[in-house]
Amino acid sequence: TFGHKYGGTIYGFLFTSDIINNLLVGTLSRTLLYYGGWNGFFLCLAGFGLLAFTITCFFPVAPCPGPRPHRTEVEAALITSEPIPQEHSQHSPSLPQSQTIESIMQEDSKVLA
Repeated sequence: TFGHKYGGTIYGFLFTSDIINNLLVGTLSRTLLYYGGWNGFFLCLAGFGLLAFTITCFFPVAPCPGPRPHRTEVEAALITSEPIPQEHSQHSPSLPQSQTIESIMQEDSKVLA
């Protein structure tokens, strides 16, 4: 696809065009066969294929969707490996301090030695 910026729109058009195409073929095929025969039916389908190819040629060769949007709510939900410094006040109870994986591994190696 063309990246995260237009990916949803492109897939929306893709599936919508498939639904519309199926409806048009189902409703117009009898009329096309009646007025143009199999040759008219083939030429009509080939014309739409040529139109789709022409539109595709105007797409950029190397699309660049741009930078990702900054999402603070996602970053706030991430768990960091560094401990969060906490200020101790006289009014709040003392909470256990978080430890990083490195400090836990160092403590374990001291206990095993």
